[in-house]
Amino acid sequence: VLGLSCDGASPNRRLWKLHSSNDELVYKVPNVFADDGRDFYFISDPPHLLKTIRNSFYNRPLWCNDQLISWQHVVDLYYRDTAKAEDVRQVKKLKYEHVRLTSFSKMRVDLAAQVMSESVYKALISAKDKNVGETAKFILMIDKYFDALNVTNLNNGKHKIKSFQSPYTSGDDFRLKWMTDEFIPYLKSWEKGVEKRSGFTPQAKGMMIMARETRQGIDVTVKLFVEIVKFIFKIPGVKFFLSERISQDPLENFFGCQRQRARTAENPNALQFCKNSQAIRVINSVCGNVPKGNCHGRAQSIDVQDDKPLSKRRRVRKKETKLTVNENSVAKPLAETVPPSSVTKPVPEAVPPSSLSKPLPEVVSPSSVTKPIPEAVPPLQPGSQGEVLVNTYGIVLTRQDLLTVSNCGWLNDKIW
Repeated sequence: VLGLSCDGASPNRRLWKLHSSNDELVYKVPNVFADDGRDFYFISDPPHLLKTIRNSFYNRPLWCNDQLISWQHVVDLYYRDTAKAEDVRQVKKLKYEHVRLTSFSKMRVDLAAQVMSESVYKALISAKDKNVGETAKFILMIDKYFDALNVTNLNNGKHKIKSFQSPYTSGDDFRLKWMTDEFIPYLKSWEKGVEKRSGFTPQAKGMMIMARETRQGIDVTVKLFVEIVKFIFKIPGVKFFLSERISQDPLENFFGCQRQRARTAENPNALQFCKNSQAIRVINSVCGNVPKGNCHGRAQSIDVQDDKPLSKRRRVRKKETKLTVNENSVAKPLAETVPPSSVTKPVPEAVPPSSLSKPLPEVVSPSSVTKPIPEAVPPLQPGSQGEVLVNTYGIVLTRQDLLTVSNCGWLNDKIW
């Protein structure tokens, strides 16, 4: 265990401060239970950081290098792009829900990642508006930062041609140097530039930069991530590392499945929670991702190929039934498909010529055709309890089973 991952809620930050001797925010403590002397890290969840960065961008008039970093630039880009034909749009993923946020859409990571993306950066630069330069640069820096902390598989870097989404293969990866030598200095120079501005109150200057909790979360994440990657590649046999593993997305998906199972039960008790957890373990492949949750995980597709043809339905032949003709109590076999008008009495084998002119025997009326009455089943006689009474379709019923049913205790181990 290298550490715990959590969001920036005040109880979590208070836990971090309990391990600090001063007011500074710590990100690691000595692991007293580890034999190798490694540290235990407090990880700030990168997807939650991305949402708080986007929310600061949405709610605050950010100011950097004498230029405004404004959300209105993204809104103007959206309306300009939607006015074009569908084939020539630059940011097709940008929808109305991306630019007009609600209390629920602010919790969705995918909306934040699609706004703070390289495609939005390129669309802003192509507009050739000198007033959007710092906004475009800010979006590009956040896009690289999140890509470096959200490597999901081995192939995204190749397929999307984005080197920041490639898996980590060594402790000297170029992204670690970029975060410490470019990204963190960019944020520090931003803060120093705002502090030097005159004619503004401290509260107004605080609105020109990102929220203090968000800024602390970024610093902590960069420091601990660099140390974790270097430590992992010192372990023998480690070939690659996917940075998505430090996020708390699995926990988000688990509680999303819990809410999905509970439906209207907003406050389940311990017994209901345990039952839902057991059901989630059984149907984990079906309930892996919650469609309307605030955490959109990887799609786990199951490729099942079976070239065997479907089995044909077995043809059932119609059974012949015996009908009784009410004439001298003589039973004659008749087929089901023979109409009543065609049922006649049998003609003798040797027919004299003089009898050919005689009329045929009369037709048996349907009303005279009756079914035989089944014989009465004799009552059950006394016998041993292990005597088998029924043995059909793989079901065996003994006299003991009937005695069990007669006592209303039909859930018997001997039956099942």
